[in-house]
Amino acid sequence: MMICGGKGVGKTTFLRYAINRLLMRFNAVRIVDLDPGQSEFTVPGCISIVKVEKPVFGPNYTHLQASERSILSNINIAYEPDKYIASVKQLLHATCTEAPTLINYMGYTHGIGINILSAVIACVHPTDILQISSQDAKKNYKFLLSAEVVRENAKLFHSTSSTLDYNLHQIESMCDQNEGWTAESRQLREMCILSHVSNMTDSNSLFKTKSPLYKINLKHVNITDLRGDFIHPAAVNACLVALCTVEDELLNIFKCLGWGIVRGVDVASGQLVLLTSAKVEVLEEVSHLVAGGATLPPSVYMTPDDVVGQMPYVIEGVLMNGTNYTIKMSEILNIKTFFNSIQVHFSDIWLESCVNWCKNEVLNPNYTLKELQSKVYEQWLLLDLRDIEVRTLPPELSTKQHFVLNGNFCLQMMQVVDISKPKLWQLQKIRNSNSLTRGTQQDADVAGTGKRMLLLTLTDGVQEVQGMEYQPISSLNLNIAPGAKIRIMGPVVIRRGRLMLEQQNVKVLGGEVDELLVTHAAENILARALNLPENVHPVGIEEKLITVEHEDKDEGYVTNATIRNPQPPPVVRIVNTNTVITEEEEMLIDKEIDFMLEAEFGSPPEELNDSRTPDLLENTELFTRDFNNIDGASTSTQVHHAHSSIQEELPGCGDIDDDIFNDLDIDAHLDQVDKEIVGRKSSMKPNTITVAKLLEIKENVSKGVFKIKAKFKCVIEKLTISDEGYKLVIKVEDSTGDIVVSLHSDVISDLAGYSPTDIMCLKSDILNKDETAADKVMKAIEKVKDKLVKLDDVVSVQVVKNKIPVVIKIM
Repeated sequence: MMICGGKGVGKTTFLRYAINRLLMRFNAVRIVDLDPGQSEFTVPGCISIVKVEKPVFGPNYTHLQASERSILSNINIAYEPDKYIASVKQLLHATCTEAPTLINYMGYTHGIGINILSAVIACVHPTDILQISSQDAKKNYKFLLSAEVVRENAKLFHSTSSTLDYNLHQIESMCDQNEGWTAESRQLREMCILSHVSNMTDSNSLFKTKSPLYKINLKHVNITDLRGDFIHPAAVNACLVALCTVEDELLNIFKCLGWGIVRGVDVASGQLVLLTSAKVEVLEEVSHLVAGGATLPPSVYMTPDDVVGQMPYVIEGVLMNGTNYTIKMSEILNIKTFFNSIQVHFSDIWLESCVNWCKNEVLNPNYTLKELQSKVYEQWLLLDLRDIEVRTLPPELSTKQHFVLNGNFCLQMMQVVDISKPKLWQLQKIRNSNSLTRGTQQDADVAGTGKRMLLLTLTDGVQEVQGMEYQPISSLNLNIAPGAKIRIMGPVVIRRGRLMLEQQNVKVLGGEVDELLVTHAAENILARALNLPENVHPVGIEEKLITVEHEDKDEGYVTNATIRNPQPPPVVRIVNTNTVITEEEEMLIDKEIDFMLEAEFGSPPEELNDSRTPDLLENTELFTRDFNNIDGASTSTQVHHAHSSIQEELPGCGDIDDDIFNDLDIDAHLDQVDKEIVGRKSSMKPNTITVAKLLEIKENVSKGVFKIKAKFKCVIEKLTISDEGYKLVIKVEDSTGDIVVSLHSDVISDLAGYSPTDIMCLKSDILNKDETAADKVMKAIEKVKDKLVKLDDVVSVQVVKNKIPVVIKIM
């Protein structure tokens, strides 16, 4: 329950009453205190989560206690409302014990107070809101805090599409008739601070302390104000400071671990004396001393009995007291805390050795903490995270079917590949060794016309995950060095174990791992997948080389000097980016992702010798098409001819130079092949050859049609559809071997029962919310899948030199 209302309406009284009633039924009550000016259980100047196990009877300074989690906040949040809301979000990131929860909120009702409150409600998502109203209209909000009012007013600071669902309760204040004296807010804050200070020092003596004095090296801490600006150490002498770590480096949000009083500063020797009740293990985590959140009342150092005349605040000899201790705040923990705040995690052993190396080999003796942090960061960028094995990702992400990954994670990129184009075509383009590079239309025939889709292999050092470029990401490319560090920023949708990455989810930090630069270069990843020689000096990849341009069919092959039509292509459709994806469209997107990944990883190399691949055949969501990418090629040009017969010569067959074969006795070889075919006595149908023989033949002929007994093995490239036809590449086999073949568009039309044009029309119907169109498409895809999986027949294969063989007929 969240308690809301203006100043002096009785929010605190209701809070204490509710705590005591709940403790009659529960062992503990959790308090989320979002009032930095009048906090109920902590020193003012922070928002906190407190676990309360005992009844409360007096004012706040009588029951101060340690919090489970605290975030520093300006007492007057009107100065930085955005930062206050961000601090609330950071506070709620913590995982707390299960208990009934009460939320204490401030009495800021005027101006932008309603907007800040609404944004906080949108972040907190309370189940109940209690709005206390006063007869004095100046103390009230202008509106009843309904979900509609909150949603509208929250837009100033917080954008959310989540539903606000809470019970709103409204009661009248019982404090309107209270005519007694009430302490001012400032006085209540001072009494809380004095209560906290009384645990550290004797109120009658400046020199008698209940807590130890700690001597701190100024190199090991940063002294700042609430905005994160550095201040001179002498400026915090005799001040109350918060002992902090950085929770968010960009917004300067600090996690408060405790409070202390600076009892002396010696700038010359670089030392500071701190009086605090915090434990030593807490002090070792502190990276910042932050001043300005709360101020020390003058009575602390003005009223003790031993203050007479002008006396120094700290006298020489205090540090020699045998009851006090001296420690050096850990430089290692200081740096680790800083990097944890920006989601960079190390092992203690590596960090310690890195710090020592930086101090001994790189930094000068008068280095600053900032310089040391910078050098450690540079070394982390070059580190192989697998060497330190620090887990940061949630376990078993690759098994998640539908999941949302929240938070930020700094991961290492092991490799990146483009799964929208055939591997061989990409490798030939990269190495400039493909005869097909003569024409962009020929490229389109081989590579398809899909947009780039990168697949990244990422690791936190323990667990590897795959990230798919679900939407274009400008910072990603195939030339990112293997081992580079990448920040993944949630929320990220995970589908079937893979991160669906968009522009806002990815930030490339840089770096590399020397051992991965050659073996994991994109060129060598492709070569290794194709069992081709790797390049010990992999080249940089110009992405324009592996980008397919669209040309009209009747233009034939074009050279690199092609003059393109200066007119922009016609607009195919306009998509409203705010359109809600329907369940049918969601299913089609999922199937598209499945198919592309099947094309990339469908058959592990070690399983290629199996006669069947049961895991692939059991996948009921194997086949689909690229709905998002077909519109660019489908209507931008008009086709001036049609395929009159699937037996006709494939485009480009006549372009192969005859002199290539001058040194080969092709006729003699084919005569021998014919004899072997005619003389073969086997169980195969007449006039068929084996796959092994076809593989031998296709290297020595310019073109021809052959029959083989083919059994489906796996998918090689995704099924795509455009007005120009279907395109699907699979692998088939017999007892002698396997071969990669492309299915002619007319063959797929027969399998699906729909022509490509029919499917394109159904796609338009889907976009127009035709409920039956998606079902028809899915049934067509399933028909193709079922028939191909059962394929074990004689097929006619057209062979063309330097092209993928094409299945033109299934007998």
